[in-house]
Amino acid sequence: MITLQGEVTRTSAPPNQADQYRLVTIWVDDTEDEIELTFPLAEFKKYGFQEGDKLSIKIDKQFDIDKMAQDLFRQGS
Repeated sequence: MITLQGEVTRTSAPPNQADQYRLVTIWVDDTEDEIELTFPLAEFKKYGFQEGDKLSIKIDKQFDIDKMAQDLFRQGS
């Protein structure tokens, strides 16, 4: 699992969908890059995202090693 720390740098409404969605821009220190996430308006209000909020982003990548090995053997033949 990877955990990244970030900060909300901007919240905005996408053009033509301001009544349905909000964009949240997050600066991630570890990657020195911004990511943009789109939330339905109800979720955006539920979490109350505001500029300056600190966030932890957890990434949990799972994969099937058996399937990967089978694919490798198929490619080799």
